[in-house]
Amino acid sequence: MNSFNNEIILLNLAMELENDPAFMSHVLARYCQIEGLDKDALADELGIPLFLLARLALCKRPDADSPNFINEISEIADYIPMDELRLVSIIREVESLAVLNNRADNHETEEFALNNPFSAGILAAARDRIEDDNADEIIKDEDE
Repeated sequence: MNSFNNEIILLNLAMELENDPAFMSHVLARYCQIEGLDKDALADELGIPLFLLARLALCKRPDADSPNFINEISEIADYIPMDELRLVSIIREVESLAVLNNRADNHETEEFALNNPFSAGILAAARDRIEDDNADEIIKDEDE
């Protein structure tokens, strides 16, 4: 079997694991959705060839809550090779948005959200945006 066939097998396996949160394939697929990237563009952004992206996708996802998180990141970055900080950044972005989506899916009430400092900040920013938009409309009405 030649290396091209091996790459195709790795890419197919990586695609099969996109719905399994235990693998980096899941993280990379979500990141591509968030950023509007295809796999080629992601490989370019990471500065690695496509076959290494497939290898990255087949790695177990580091547990961000584990004391071994940094060691796991280092092992992956050495294996691929790629920038450790970039890998951490992608994982954190995907995890952060997953938490926000879970809260939205659970229809978190505004009262509960206000008691959570992180959620309260988001709601305040949203209210500020609405107030700014309303102020712009008032100014436009006065000019007419």
